[in-house]
Amino acid sequence: MFNSLLSLLFPPICPICSMPLLPEDTRGVCASCMTELAALYSPKLISSRIISDAGICRATVLFPYRDAKIKKMIFAAKTRGSRTAVRFFASYAADGILSEKVFSSAQIITYAPRRKSALYKSGNDQAFLYAKDISTLTGIPCSRLISRTGGFFDGRREQKTLGQAERAKNVRGSFRASPDASGKRILLIDDVMTTGSTLSEAARVLLASGAASVCVIAISG
Repeated sequence: MFNSLLSLLFPPICPICSMPLLPEDTRGVCASCMTELAALYSPKLISSRIISDAGICRATVLFPYRDAKIKKMIFAAKTRGSRTAVRFFASYAADGILSEKVFSSAQIITYAPRRKSALYKSGNDQAFLYAKDISTLTGIPCSRLISRTGGFFDGRREQKTLGQAERAKNVRGSFRASPDASGKRILLIDDVMTTGSTLSEAARVLLASGAASVCVIAISG
């Protein structure tokens, strides 16, 4: 009842155009923006050396990050934890997962957690939000199998300020994996894949902890 009252007082809005959402707008954006965004959904297999060297069995990007609308929604999820933006992307990710056996056969969904300083600044971890919603939609359990090493000030530079070689070096040793990864087929989720360095390092520690396989889905790239 409380949630219903909140919805009446503060109706959800489209994260792109800010128009109120209708009950039939089940993907989290209005019908007008939905038409434009649906045309951008273009799952793309990533086959870079950094991905293959990490032992990732499949890496797929769902949306082009260069598009202004996609960037706006990714930013809304990253900085505000926008539920409508997360719901939209999670619904498409779930569709992609359930249509591909290499993804749907995963036993656990997990994610690469944000740096502690970024988490403190924004108050949310968008990768966790995506993983949780995707888990609900697919029925694949979600578990935090990766944690960050180091404290609040870990001495590492922001990945977005670095080139490809620097990113790989900067992220090395950033993660540790839970023993619960051992023997499991794991689906790793993230919001943006640029060079693949962060996801490759996350996959590396999962496999080093005995994971049977690691596949990756990135919302955009």
